[in-house]
Amino acid sequence: MDIAFYGDSLTDGYPGVSYFKLLKARFPDHTLINYGRFNDTTISLHRRVITRRLLRPVALSIVWVGVNDVLVRESRLFSRLRRWWARDEDEFRIHYRALLDLLTPHAQQVIALTPACANEQPESRPNAALARLGVIITDVSAAYPNVRVLDLHTAFTTALENERISSAVYRPPHLLQSLLDALLLRTPQAVDQAAAQRGLHLTLDGIHLNSAGAQIAADAIAAAIHAYEAERASG
Repeated sequence: MDIAFYGDSLTDGYPGVSYFKLLKARFPDHTLINYGRFNDTTISLHRRVITRRLLRPVALSIVWVGVNDVLVRESRLFSRLRRWWARDEDEFRIHYRALLDLLTPHAQQVIALTPACANEQPESRPNAALARLGVIITDVSAAYPNVRVLDLHTAFTTALENERISSAVYRPPHLLQSLLDALLLRTPQAVDQAAAQRGLHLTLDGIHLNSAGAQIAADAIAAAIHAYEAERASG
């Protein structure tokens, strides 16, 4: 079975720990294709799928995008570095629908993942914004009979609330920290050590995953894949 993964650096797997690699090890008999790219937003992913001709017939397409559309609004510098991003929630809705219009004809089922977290403080403003994007993703997806929503935002929020974390929020000291992390932290052990030093539980920097966060994502997606297989087997 062919499974295509579309998304940003979380799907690409750098920086941080790759949930995609965990899934490849779990599904050795399937062909998993990684179309993730660092820094993608909903608009840039849509454009990249078209310009790079990333469409092919697959059983499953898994889409995880949206966190950069929120982060870019939190930083003027980020907004200058990214040319394509949704300026508001209405524009996000338009472009997420365009992305599903593009992907749904080429997959038997599309699994739309809600953005997980923008930092490890569940009640923060960026995470509230991500929650609203999750509602939009759910609403838009309802119009497509072959789209299923997987709510990773709630999965991560619940896990973080169970950790009873402090009110402190880790912030990268400078814009290039993610690039440095990608270059210097090349093993799950190095990522987890850096995350622990920063006081983080599921991520390396509030966004990109450490081993615990990657496991949450991989477990949830694996369950969705098994559910699809069961539905197909039952006819």
